Amino acid sequence: KDVQEDRFMLDIQLESPEGHTIAGFGVLDGHSGSLCVDHIAENLQANLQKCMRTKPSLTDEHVTAAVQEACAMTDEEFLIRARQMEILDGSTMILALVYPQVEPPASDSTRTPGCCKMLVACVGDSRAVMCQAANVESE
Repeated sequence: KDVQEDRFMLDIQLESPEGHTIAGFGVLDGHSGSLCVDHIAENLQANLQKCMRTKPSLTDEHVTAAVQEACAMTDEEFLIRARQMEILDGSTMILALVYPQVEPPASDSTRTPGCCKMLVACVGDSRAVMCQAANVESE
C-alpha cells in the first residue's frame, strides 16, 4: 500500500472516579483511508475519560460500560464527519485497559489484594491473543 492506514495508541492514561490509574493501549486497523483511525487515535482517550467520570466506582461492569459508551461516542462523532465529507473510511480496534482490583475478591477467588485486572475490547473483526512466556531452560 502507498498509505499506512494502521495506528496504535501506547500511552492511554485514565483516572477512575476514586482516583485510581487506568493504563492502556490500542491497535487500530484502518480501512479505505486514514481519517477514521486518526480520529480514533486523537479522540478515544478523551471520550473514555468522559465516560469513566460518569461511573460511581471502578468495577468490571463500569469499565466495560465506559468502553462501550466511549466507542459509540467516538464512532458517532466520526460518522457525522464521514457523512459530511462523503468518505467510507473505517477501522477495527483492539483496546486493552489495565486497572487495579479495588473490589474485595469473591470468597472463592484466588486473586490476592493489590492485583490488577485487564479488559480487552475487540471492535470489528480484530482479535487479541494473550500469551504467557514460558521459562526456557538453557542447554
